[in-house]
Amino acid sequence: LEMEPSHSQVLPFYPAYDITQKSTLAVEDYRKVDNCCGHTQRSWLVYYCLKALVESGGGIGVDLGSGGVAMPGCISLDIVGNGETPHYGGTMRGVHIKADANDLSMFESDAFSVVIGNHIVEHIACSALPPDATTEERIRLHCSGAEVADVIRNHWLRILRPGGYLCLITPDDAPARAVGSSAFLYDPDHKHAWTAAEFYHHVLRPLMDIAEIVEFDTF
Repeated sequence: LEMEPSHSQVLPFYPAYDITQKSTLAVEDYRKVDNCCGHTQRSWLVYYCLKALVESGGGIGVDLGSGGVAMPGCISLDIVGNGETPHYGGTMRGVHIKADANDLSMFESDAFSVVIGNHIVEHIACSALPPDATTEERIRLHCSGAEVADVIRNHWLRILRPGGYLCLITPDDAPARAVGSSAFLYDPDHKHAWTAAEFYHHVLRPLMDIAEIVEFDTF
C-alpha cells in the first residue's frame, strides 16, 4: 500500500508503448486486450479498492455501472440486469444489484468503504439534453456538471463512510477536441464530455466542502 498508484506499474508490460504518442483517434476501444490506457485505469481502481478495504479493517465497496465485472471486495451494481443485453452488445452477467446509479436510496448512509465509478459519471442524465438530441446538439448543449455534482453529493458520497474513497474515471475530451472530435462521437449514451480542467471546475470543486481530492491525474 506504500506503492504509488501510477502509470509506472502498467507501462513495463507494454515496452513498445509510447506515452507521448499523438493519435488521430479521439478514443480507442478500451475492450482491446492491448489497450494500455484501459489496463492502467483498472489497476488504479484495484489499488484504491484494496487500500480502502485494508484501511477500513474489512469493509465492503460498491462498483457502480460495473458491467458485471466488479472491483475487489465490491458489490456489482448496474442498470442492466443479468441476462439482458447492454447497448454495447453481449449478455450481461455478474450483476449483484440491478439499479440506477442516479438513485442509490436503497443503501444506508456511510455503508461503503469505497465507491467505484468507472466510466459512468459521463452517463449521468442531464436535463439540458432532449432525448432525441443529435450528436451536434449534445456537444453544444451538454450540461456544465451541476446535476452530476448533485448526484455525487446526494447519492455516491452519502453512502461512503467518512475516510472512504470515491474513485472516478471519465474520458478526457481534450485530445478528442484537438483533432476536431468529441467523446460524444464514441458512445451514443454519453451525456457529458469534459476536459480534465472542466471536470475539476464543474464537478469536483462544488464537492470540496464535504470531500478531499486525494489524487487527480490524466493519462
